[in-house]
Amino acid sequence: MIPKAISEAIVKVMSLVTYVENRGKNNFHNYKYAKAGDLFAKLQPAMAEAGLVIVPDLVGYKLIANDTIMEANFNFTLAHSSGDTWRYKPHFIGMSSCRNQKGGFDDKALNKCLTAARKYFLISLFNVPTGDDPDPDADGDTKSEPKHEQPRQTETKPEPTPEPEPERSEFDVVLPFSEEGRPDWKQWTNTLFPLRIAACESTGEVQNVIDGNKSKLDTIKQSAPKTYERLKAGWDHKIDNLLNGVVDD
Repeated sequence: MIPKAISEAIVKVMSLVTYVENRGKNNFHNYKYAKAGDLFAKLQPAMAEAGLVIVPDLVGYKLIANDTIMEANFNFTLAHSSGDTWRYKPHFIGMSSCRNQKGGFDDKALNKCLTAARKYFLISLFNVPTGDDPDPDADGDTKSEPKHEQPRQTETKPEPTPEPEPERSEFDVVLPFSEEGRPDWKQWTNTLFPLRIAACESTGEVQNVIDGNKSKLDTIKQSAPKTYERLKAGWDHKIDNLLNGVVDD
């Protein structure tokens, strides 16, 4: 349970920060996004006024995609000026390219991972509207039917035997979840999947990444076709560059 002082502070920040303008532009995948610096500039004074402190803790990191992308895991501690601390520590993943334009290792990659994880954690925690959410419902092409609660079952049923989880493919880009248990499609479509495509070194690898994420891409194609077309344009562009020997910027 969230301590009262912290929950009240979160609500206060939410009331003070109502919108962050999309001033960033990804020219490669052609979409606008809220820049981390703009988000932090809006939230920092509001958090200070509410007496809320957020401290990141690095859990671990690894290199993936042939050592071209760094994936770092962070826990976040929420504390209040009253001395209250939330015992639960939300967990978020940050990813960044770890190779510079000359092919050398980018020593700022871990800091960039922290910035990405912190950004999406704060957006999720305070429900900050940015206008760039690529939720499957964002295009408005499909309307979900209202769900009706089923009557509670009073009968006790034996627990089913859980099936072993299938082994994850190296080409599968994991869909992260927020602390409320909601899938974070924004982070997946705007950051994780495009970064994985950008790191591909052959057309075959691009196809393997597409095939390895087929179920997620099918969901996006059905529920958010504009987002799907943007992702498809990105991997088509990558394939053309690989076929023509063009090095991505």
